[in-house]
Amino acid sequence: MSLRALQSQFATMVGISAFAVIIIGVVMAQPWGDNYVYQDAKGYVALGLMLLFALVPYVGLLLCSRLFVRSVGASRSFMIGALLISIVGVAGYFHTAFINLDAQGGLIFLVMPVLQLLAGFTLVVSCALWLWLARKRGATR
Repeated sequence: MSLRALQSQFATMVGISAFAVIIIGVVMAQPWGDNYVYQDAKGYVALGLMLLFALVPYVGLLLCSRLFVRSVGASRSFMIGALLISIVGVAGYFHTAFINLDAQGGLIFLVMPVLQLLAGFTLVVSCALWLWLARKRGATR
């Protein structure tokens, strides 16, 4: 499988994960019916900002995937790590929304993006270090 096809599948899977986060966030917020929080526009703006903050790690992973295009090994390692970060994030959101119901469950939309950003930063640094060491040895593939 070529690297471009792999990147395309990677972008699709991260996009599906981001879409799942949006769906879970809307289901948890329940902006329909007679919910008093959404009687004016402030509630919808807050929901939108919360969901945008939850999407930051996914957008960051997609943008950082372009950093390692020249090295097949670093690119594949980054994609595997980024997919793991995405899947664990969606699993955490799902677990909070549907399995472990709690009044403070909405706090996951503040905590999980920060954890995903830290994991993504660690992944980028480790892949960049791997790429640097490979170039220093003279092997870029």
